[in-house]
Amino acid sequence: MGSVAVRNTALPTLEVNGIWGGYQGPGTKTLIPSKAGFKVTMRLVNDQDPALIAEMFTQYVKAFASDTATIEVNILAQGFPLNGLFDGPGVEAVQQALVATTGKRALMERSGGSIPIAGMFQRELGIPMTHLGLGPGENIHAPNEYAVVEDFYLAIDTAIHLYYNLTQ
Repeated sequence: MGSVAVRNTALPTLEVNGIWGGYQGPGTKTLIPSKAGFKVTMRLVNDQDPALIAEMFTQYVKAFASDTATIEVNILAQGFPLNGLFDGPGVEAVQQALVATTGKRALMERSGGSIPIAGMFQRELGIPMTHLGLGPGENIHAPNEYAVVEDFYLAIDTAIHLYYNLTQ
């Protein structure tokens, strides 16, 4: 359904992040595990309510329960989706801040991800939003994620320009 770009950025997703069960120690064991589990995350899109999606997922998974298998679902976090602006005064303020500090405008492309607080702000305040990522995110979300000091200073300078641009 849709191109690779659309599937990667504009459609909902469900990712299995981990699966566990059975004997994990050294050597071999011939046994049927008494417990198993998995962890998932989901990316929602416009008009999806995280509470409703969580309930639908819970009911679907629990439907696999039987007399010999109990199923427990723990919802750890929920967030409303954000659909950021691609144009308008706020986006132009971001673009001008980037030009002032890097000499370049941002390449506007869709990207999938989770920024739960931004989706909450958009929903609660009822206003369109854009965002400015400050820093390239070296090994983003990896255990060895790090920031380059020069990028930190560039981010501060860009944010100062953005704040100024927003007052004009």
